[in-house]
Amino acid sequence: MNVYMICVQTSEGIRSATTETKISIYHCLSLLSIVLRTMAVVLSTARIDDESGHALSIFARCHPSVFIIEVIWMQQKLSIDRVSFTAMKFFPMTRKFILTIAGTIVTYEIVYMQFRGIH
Repeated sequence: MNVYMICVQTSEGIRSATTETKISIYHCLSLLSIVLRTMAVVLSTARIDDESGHALSIFARCHPSVFIIEVIWMQQKLSIDRVSFTAMKFFPMTRKFILTIAGTIVTYEIVYMQFRGIH
């Protein structure tokens, strides 16, 4: 939903660039707030994936005398699977994936502006 709103606001901002200044400023600020909100949500989900890797290293440093069956089970589970948000288990939301999506959006917006005749 946020990505859709970013595209709509960008399109409206480009269309209103030739009209009133107040409308243009509104669309720019609205786009900025949507982009910041989306970045906050997406980077938070990517951080979950980053932090799941740190838990395994913490378990590895534990003294063997404190290992109980639950700790051993959790260590085995984390060594097999990473904890992360997924899109219906198709792909994990990692930082690399998010940066790829952001680059794709920027590329599409640049191509869109070039086709609209705005340089």
